[in-house]
Amino acid sequence: MESESARKASTSDAAEWNAVLRAQRAHFAAEEKDLEGLLVQVRNVRELAGAVGREADEQTALIDGLEHSIDHAQNVAGRRNSEARDWKKRQAPLGVRRFCMLLWPAVLLVLFILWLIGLFGRRR
Repeated sequence: MESESARKASTSDAAEWNAVLRAQRAHFAAEEKDLEGLLVQVRNVRELAGAVGREADEQTALIDGLEHSIDHAQNVAGRRNSEARDWKKRQAPLGVRRFCMLLWPAVLLVLFILWLIGLFGRRR
């Protein structure tokens, strides 16, 4: 009888082990399915990140081009302003300082002429 009860015990142990193995296999299959889904999501995120990176690179290139255009426009505007100031200075009437500088030689010339007139006028 012991052999029969030992056989029944080993059969029930084997059945329990089979049930445990089936449960583990089902659990592993479910985990594998979840991991495959997670892998698909990771691939999608990777593709999205690549697209965002490419878009950022394109936007950076556009911004760099815009900065270059703005710098060029500022340089041109600065040159035009400088040219306008120079033109305005050339077109403006003589300043007081220049007028006085030109007036001194004329005053000296008039005084010299008056001296000569006075010098020759006394001799007669």
